[in-house]
Amino acid sequence: MSSGTFTQPFLPTVIKRYPVICFCAHVDTAPDCSGTNVKPIHHRYDGADIVLPDDNAQVLRMSDSPYLKEHLNSGIITASGLTLLGADDKSGLAAIMEAALFL
Repeated sequence: MSSGTFTQPFLPTVIKRYPVICFCAHVDTAPDCSGTNVKPIHHRYDGADIVLPDDNAQVLRMSDSPYLKEHLNSGIITASGLTLLGADDKSGLAAIMEAALFL
């Protein structure tokens, strides 16, 4: 990982005729909220407000986030309200590792 919080894996070329591919993922931190002791929660989204249990002031509302309508009857994963979920970092790294495994 670089000092700029980017993961930069390097794999040797196995087949010379394929172009070089760069996969980048950021691994950042947010000083205003902890990423320690994350409690992910899976919600079956039915359109109702989602109140995060560890901080009732944290509420996901379709009126505030209209894109939630696209996820009716789907699963939504949140943190419990006191931490960051960090899913963007984890999913980016997982995608890079899967691509590396495939290649």
